[in-house]
Amino acid sequence: MKPNNLKALIICFTFPPYPGIGGRRWAKFAKYLNREGVDIKVISAKKKKDGVSTWLTDIEEYKDRISYLPTHYPLILTTVPKTIIEKIRYKLALIYVKLLTKENYYDYSVFWKRTLLHRVEKEIKAGYHNIIVSCAPFTTAFYISELKEKYPNINLIVDFRDPWTDNETSFGFSTLGKKRMDFEKFKEYKTTQRADYIITVSDTMTYYFERLASDNSKSLTLKNGFDSEDFGGLLNKSHANSQLRFIFTGTFYNKALHVLKSLCEALNDLKLSNKEIYKNLKFDFYGSVPTEFHSVVDDIDIVSFNGSIGKDEVYKQIRESDVTMLFLTDDLNHSFSTKFYEYIAQKKPIAVFSKAGDTANFIEQNNLGYNCSLQHIKEMLVKIYKDWKADNLIFNENYDISEHEISLMTRNKLIPLLR
Repeated sequence: MKPNNLKALIICFTFPPYPGIGGRRWAKFAKYLNREGVDIKVISAKKKKDGVSTWLTDIEEYKDRISYLPTHYPLILTTVPKTIIEKIRYKLALIYVKLLTKENYYDYSVFWKRTLLHRVEKEIKAGYHNIIVSCAPFTTAFYISELKEKYPNINLIVDFRDPWTDNETSFGFSTLGKKRMDFEKFKEYKTTQRADYIITVSDTMTYYFERLASDNSKSLTLKNGFDSEDFGGLLNKSHANSQLRFIFTGTFYNKALHVLKSLCEALNDLKLSNKEIYKNLKFDFYGSVPTEFHSVVDDIDIVSFNGSIGKDEVYKQIRESDVTMLFLTDDLNHSFSTKFYEYIAQKKPIAVFSKAGDTANFIEQNNLGYNCSLQHIKEMLVKIYKDWKADNLIFNENYDISEHEISLMTRNKLIPLLR
């Protein structure tokens, strides 16, 4: 059992009230570290983006332990420009950042070093030798790893919720020239070499960092998990629908549009070949979607986009669905996103639409739903419909979801890393 005088400094750029999913993971872990008696402090970026975090209630118990530091990154580059003036300002700001840094100019933390390290050194001297850095953005972890040379006794834990240089979906890596990408690879390598522990959200990412660090003893998987406190009485409620209702919640990524197109092609085919099944299907999307999403689904009358809704309403809609959906990009077909855990927490069958990968295999092997590979979507929709009619949708009621409970993961996997 760990002593009660443990201290941990958590550095998470997108911590609440910063909007978006990026703050969710460590808002949750910090909550349970605090409840387990760990003396925590959090450093985050000062909020610039509009919007309110969904996870504000999770930080309520320790909000006096959080510091928000300015990042000095141009605000315009954190937005999607719409007007001509905004687009001009965006382009000028991008030129400015490119001139000032040799790193990834879409990394919001590239100008954070001086402010961040000054504060971190202060906390190290106050006894916070366990330092947990959440990525992305990734440059933050590189900056902190440099402190290992000055303070070799700190326990540096680098957490990757997203891939770094092999990321094809986010953070602009596909736009970088060779010199910048080589420098990102150098930073990634040095960070993994200096870290005491590397934790990731999936086994595939863990294996990647094991190879990069040449040390499999310091890499482990700590998945996103679910917080049972989010669901209240919903976990004990059932719901019956007159149509087979599929639901997707969260952010739909642009690079998953080809997967959505495959689904729509299958639905059009089903409409011609089996109208009875088609008219008894309903697909609801909640959250944020790229502009092109609408043109893809416009001709499909059984598909609805319902915009963004609050967390409690999201969980209610999941509970009132029959089948939940994942759409995975080709480079993240090993991903176990927050959505995955929100779905299994409510014991809902998952239909994963993707090319072959770890996520689809896991769902299939554990009987948690349906592997809708792109070549067989129509056939799988028919099977799901028949299972629904027979009141026999696939979800293994004996699957132990408790191993994904964040409070238990904090106690059993995270705290043992601290010293």
